[in-house]
Amino acid sequence: ANLNLTKVIDVKKIKISFLKATESWIHLPTQLYIKTSKDGVRYETLKTLNEFDIEEIYKNGGEYFIGNIKTQYIKIVAPSRHVIPKGFQGAGEKGWMFCSEIVVE
Repeated sequence: ANLNLTKVIDVKKIKISFLKATESWIHLPTQLYIKTSKDGVRYETLKTLNEFDIEEIYKNGGEYFIGNIKTQYIKIVAPSRHVIPKGFQGAGEKGWMFCSEIVVE
């Protein structure tokens, strides 16, 4: 997701909500990259999260606090699982990933 906040503002928190329903082949992303930019060209990686961090964020309602940053552009990169792992319904098949909400405060 690429977000343009129309001008440089102070951002304190980003809330990202993903759907998780493994019985329906819907899984959380494997990683999550939060990048910011003041000009929309040069992005700085603010945070990289692994699947264990993402699981914790999911359990806590999706809230992720980033502190105070000044930015106009936010890029969120969330790679999905290419193949459902063993032990889950649909193992070996291509799964789904859905981001239902991104809130910037």
